Amino acid sequence: MTCSTRMLVLAGLAALVCSTAVADEAVRIVCFGDSVTKAVRPGVEPHETFGAVLEQTLNDAGRTVRVFNAGVGGNTTTQGLARLQRDVLDRKPHYVVVMFGLNDSWVDSGRSESRVSIDDYRANLRTMIAQLRGQGASTVLMTPNPAIAPKYPPHRNVTLKGYVEAVRDVARAELVPLVDVYRRFAELGIEGADLNALFTDAMHPNPAGQRMIAEMLSARFDGLLAEREHALAACATTALPGAPFCASRRFVGHRIGRRRAGWSRR
Repeated sequence: MTCSTRMLVLAGLAALVCSTAVADEAVRIVCFGDSVTKAVRPGVEPHETFGAVLEQTLNDAGRTVRVFNAGVGGNTTTQGLARLQRDVLDRKPHYVVVMFGLNDSWVDSGRSESRVSIDDYRANLRTMIAQLRGQGASTVLMTPNPAIAPKYPPHRNVTLKGYVEAVRDVARAELVPLVDVYRRFAELGIEGADLNALFTDAMHPNPAGQRMIAEMLSARFDGLLAEREHALAACATTALPGAPFCASRRFVGHRIGRRRAGWSRR
């Protein structure tokens, strides 16, 4: 994506904020993914999922946010695309948190290749982002969490790592925020943490793991929602014809400043 194209994408998103947003409406966030996003399982209650904790954290901070859980166990990005309209777009979200990869990368017994190739996985993510942008929604990508030893052997994460890198590549290319969950768990492992203490079954985060993911997301959304509020304030204080465009220019400058300061790994 060229610099001028990036400017146009950011300007278009900013103009949508100005032309369609209502300052006091609840910000709608959809968490879209597989069983890690769904999260509810033995040991994890609905209010303990990272989506529920994110909603509570942002609302406790004085914002008005609704978070919808669109996680389905066993889903790959291919299956996610098939339900994107029904489960995500029909909710008219402002932001969508996308977290797939564990099932895409999985190699079934008796097979030698992953369920979804890395190239198809990357293409599916980019298609999701394009469709979300088409409705005026912003995407936040998350890398999948690792599978934890001794239940899962190291080669499981060797395979997964290619998909993790694909998420990072897509985030860079599409200029969307990245929450690097895989990196954070890897850091904790290097630092000597007992990673199994953060999982119910060595693959699905328990309430402590869910809170950690929610904290990473809330830190990212603090910045995203501040940018949104900045754009809305600019719209509200500019009464001239073409005000959305003027406000979008300020909004884009703010976004570019943030990008230059650090693309985004939290």
